[in-house]
Amino acid sequence: MRRLSFDVILVATLLAAPLVGAQQLDPVGGTPTHPSAGSTQYPAPDSTGAPSTTYPYPAPSGAEVPGDTTLPSGESYPSSTQAPRTQAPSSTSDLDLVNNLHQANLKDQEMCQTALDRLQSARVKAFARKVLADHKAADKQLMSYATRKNIDKSQLEATATEGTLPSDSARSSGHDHLNTASGTEYDRAFVTMMIDEHDKAIQMVRDGRDSVSDKQLKSMLTALLPKLERHRQMAQTLLDKHLKS
Repeated sequence: MRRLSFDVILVATLLAAPLVGAQQLDPVGGTPTHPSAGSTQYPAPDSTGAPSTTYPYPAPSGAEVPGDTTLPSGESYPSSTQAPRTQAPSSTSDLDLVNNLHQANLKDQEMCQTALDRLQSARVKAFARKVLADHKAADKQLMSYATRKNIDKSQLEATATEGTLPSDSARSSGHDHLNTASGTEYDRAFVTMMIDEHDKAIQMVRDGRDSVSDKQLKSMLTALLPKLERHRQMAQTLLDKHLKS
């Protein structure tokens, strides 16, 4: 009997020996824990038996974490969809010209819009509509250019270089005449003022085309010039053939 008890104890000891120093299982989740890692846990395998690809704790310095797209020091990969920013006009004179063209477009639009309610001649009304539409289109293109160049549009609305729009006193005198004229005289005064306004605009665009440093602005001025010259020609024809005093 004593011999039997000794054999049982010996067998139990031999069976338990391979487990000494082996990893212990968590009694709750069955997650293996390192005997010397304290409370730090390693990831359990997924349902297919493959180990998890994420860390349940912060990765050691220098460790590669799968799926991490963050660059060191908080930097991030550049977006391929980000639109490039363009530079503003490279000189003060370029910006001044954009300001002055915008102001001239707005004034001509205002004049034509006001005149349409008072003009008598169908030909002159058609001319006013043409000028109005062309200057709206030209200013829309100018505002698109300003957006691409990061120009503040509120500045364009409020500011033009002092004295760069020629003959402001003559402009004021022409407006006064329009305000007091009526009938055929109003039509004649409007067309005469359009000739004067377009003479100034044509000169401004010609000078600007030859002096601006920005190639996009130069191209826009080159395309605008023949339209202004056409407006001036139409007005002169109206005055010479249909509005003789």
